[in-house]
Amino acid sequence: MNASRQTTSKTHFFQYDPAIVVAAKLLSVKDAIRYFLDNEQPDLIFSDIQLGDGLSFEIFKTIKLNVPVIFCTAFDEYALTTFSTNGIDYLLKPFTRATVSAILDKFKRLTQSTATHNEVRWK
Repeated sequence: MNASRQTTSKTHFFQYDPAIVVAAKLLSVKDAIRYFLDNEQPDLIFSDIQLGDGLSFEIFKTIKLNVPVIFCTAFDEYALTTFSTNGIDYLLKPFTRATVSAILDKFKRLTQSTATHNEVRWK
């Protein structure tokens, strides 16, 4: 799994699953937009909502990404907005090993389900 991480959290998601490779740590909307325009899309994005220069939702308004996003934040006020921007879950700080593991398991189930669905549909 290749994951782009846009968060300043001290939690290192790759410690929860050794298969995770962090492609980039992006701390601003501007840097994230530049990165996603210049690089291949990752399999998964972990994104804090409040970045150094604005809300991460601006990234998804500016460029089209076809990547699931797990939003990580201390604020629950943005929960509904996340689902209009490829959000598959909403991780409230402080995180626990159990909540991060459950969300990563959800991502794996979704990607396996999508792969199976595509195999069946395209045969």
